[in-house]
Amino acid sequence: MKKIFLVALIILLSFKMFAQPSRDYSDSDDKFAIKLNPLSLFLLTSNISFEYKIKNNLSAQLGVGYTGITVSSLKYEGIRLTPEVRFYTKQRAISGFYIAPYLRYQRYELTDDVNKLLYESFGGGLSFGWQKISPSGFIVDIFVGPSYNSGNFTVKEGTKTDEGLGFGMSGTGIRTGITIGFAF
Repeated sequence: MKKIFLVALIILLSFKMFAQPSRDYSDSDDKFAIKLNPLSLFLLTSNISFEYKIKNNLSAQLGVGYTGITVSSLKYEGIRLTPEVRFYTKQRAISGFYIAPYLRYQRYELTDDVNKLLYESFGGGLSFGWQKISPSGFIVDIFVGPSYNSGNFTVKEGTKTDEGLGFGMSGTGIRTGITIGFAF
């Protein structure tokens, strides 16, 4: 946990290095942003987000993630999709404070030498975030908010039963993250 806070602090303090004023995106032609979640790499996953400015206080974002981990004969692989709509509190879409309702779909397979399990879930929530864009177009996006997820495991092959699978995989939680990228 200390490492996460340290990385966030370093990113936030790095904006002090920018001597030029922030770009004003309310009248800018820049409408796109591509961002990566650097913390997901520590969990051996990838996550990329595409944000599009719809109008001065509104944008849409699609996050796509992939996980593929193999340890000995155990393989964990899957995808997640997270569409969201961002309402910026000032007339500066893709820069500043925002509120973002979102949905999330996840599909993972867990396989070993004998069994193949499928986990699918659907959920959503509300994120509160702040996105800063430097004069060069570099973006830092920090967000947090409540989430709800409903999912279940299904045995596709093997000797396992469905009983007891999915404990702790549905319910409420907190979605939090940091992404970095570029606007263009």
